Amino acid sequence: MSKAYLGETFDIHGGGVDLVFPHHENEIAQSCCAHDTERMAMVWMHNGHLMVNGEKMSKSLGNFFTVRDILANYPGEAIRFAFLSTHYRQPIDWTDSTPKLAKAALDRFYKAIEYANSETDVAESVISALEDDLNTPLAISHLHELTNTVFKITGAEQIQAANTLKASGQFLGLLNIESKIWFQGDVDNEAIDKLVQERIEAKQSKNFVEADRIRKILIDQGITLEDGPNGTIWRRS
Repeated sequence: MSKAYLGETFDIHGGGVDLVFPHHENEIAQSCCAHDTERMAMVWMHNGHLMVNGEKMSKSLGNFFTVRDILANYPGEAIRFAFLSTHYRQPIDWTDSTPKLAKAALDRFYKAIEYANSETDVAESVISALEDDLNTPLAISHLHELTNTVFKITGAEQIQAANTLKASGQFLGLLNIESKIWFQGDVDNEAIDKLVQERIEAKQSKNFVEADRIRKILIDQGITLEDGPNGTIWRRS
């Protein structure tokens, strides 16, 4: 099959770490003997297993879930981030906190790229990490460094760091959503906007009891308010 679609030799062959021997060793021997070639694939990439709370995922253990199950509570980008946070050769131990922590990290990235205003190059440190055996955890650590920079400085350097963060994240398949949509959702938010405006007006008239009442209504709906010098913004928790 590989010869029919890829040729006698091809670039990349993948599989789980449990297939290294004997399956892939035999595959190499059979292919090289059959085609009189020195190798079957140029690069072999073996991924670690998906674990759930320290055990290999399996239906027999009852620890089986699907991507669709996770998408019921978390965005797909959080799943992607969680997998990229572990090197592909290492096992991933998925727990209840895994998507939650991934979402929290992405929330911070999305807050940082609100300062971005133009396209720029991907950070060399991110590219170098990927060139080193696809070291995605190291690449993501550089995204955290850029995010820290955004929140530590101001002015043109802050904007440049945000631009680089956005470009680097998108290079990894992340940060492809507008920050407002990421935090508020791509739905009609007129009712929430109306409550936020009513709270602002209550605060301006020093009716703090009413302002607190509205804030509690929003919190109960999973809405977080952030008051700043440029006004009030809201995010879904």
